[in-house]
Amino acid sequence: MENSIKHGFPANGSLHIVLTTSLASERSVLISIKDNGPGIEKTGLASLNRRFRESDYAPADDQTRESIGLGNINERLKLFYGENYAIRLNSLEGEYAETIVTIPCGNGEDDNHV
Repeated sequence: MENSIKHGFPANGSLHIVLTTSLASERSVLISIKDNGPGIEKTGLASLNRRFRESDYAPADDQTRESIGLGNINERLKLFYGENYAIRLNSLEGEYAETIVTIPCGNGEDDNHV
């Protein structure tokens, strides 16, 4: 939610944030935070998702430095729940940005959540 507020205010100045939770399977919960902000351009989106999967957070540029908060959350999720539980981002530039977190619930992990 912090990133939506920090980066998501659209040109019209009216930010809408939607938080959704749902069962992804019998053993995992999907949490989505979606805003109507400017979104993320395709190259940056692909880079961020790769970094979340691979845990690559070397601060090489300003964009990397700005995403360190999500990187920290991503690492905590992986430490608690395993490597399969990385943050995922969806976005359409000029339309929205969405952060998706899947976490296990119940007894055991679900490897089919992605």
